[in-house]
Amino acid sequence: MKLEKEYNTPKSVRHPERVKMYAELKQMPHSTNEKRRLYIARRRDHFKQYEFARGLKRFYGITVEEYNELLKKQNHCCAMCGEHESKFKRRLHVDHDHKTKAIRALLCTRCNPLIGYAQENTEKLQLAIDYLNKFKM
Repeated sequence: MKLEKEYNTPKSVRHPERVKMYAELKQMPHSTNEKRRLYIARRRDHFKQYEFARGLKRFYGITVEEYNELLKKQNHCCAMCGEHESKFKRRLHVDHDHKTKAIRALLCTRCNPLIGYAQENTEKLQLAIDYLNKFKM
């Protein structure tokens, strides 16, 4: 058996029996890493769904079922530009009024920041439209 220094054992594994177990574990071809990788892969999808549901409830006060109802009403498309959600890597965002907290609709990853950067000000958006029309070719 090799000495514990050859295995670079951590301090918590310095007991003679633990050193032996650690040596055997090191000789196994990635068994624990493979188990860990499989476990993480299984939990990843569950965790994403859990965090999505938690965020909807925490920030907007709605459930996943209510989100899905909004999605069906909009035919799985952005309420502003009409693009289908399948064209985006991420889900549609919940657009809401920051003052009243009322939910308006679901927007894509391009339209939601557009409203946010304009600070929900229609005059700013109209100025942007006028600017674009001015340089339209």
